[in-house]
Amino acid sequence: MHSYQHRWGHTAGDDRYRDLEEKMAQSPKIHVPTILIQGTEDGANLPETSAGKDRFFTAGYRYLLVKAGHFIQREEPRSVIAAALELLSSP
Repeated sequence: MHSYQHRWGHTAGDDRYRDLEEKMAQSPKIHVPTILIQGTEDGANLPETSAGKDRFFTAGYRYLLVKAGHFIQREEPRSVIAAALELLSSP
């Protein structure tokens, strides 16, 4: 019997991934500059699940919503390129 829930809460956790799930549940801080790009039409990862995550980033964070689905790099490549160039040009 599984004694914990999968991190999305839709199913019981798989014991093979218990250690990883427990580590992810701690929400470790990310110490590199980050731009999260998400598509407004993403049906796999809904935008509301990613909003408000800046507290997990210590070295700069920007959340960018673009009119695209799940495959932003194909649907809106200019946004991805601009974000990459922004990160690469930051000190």
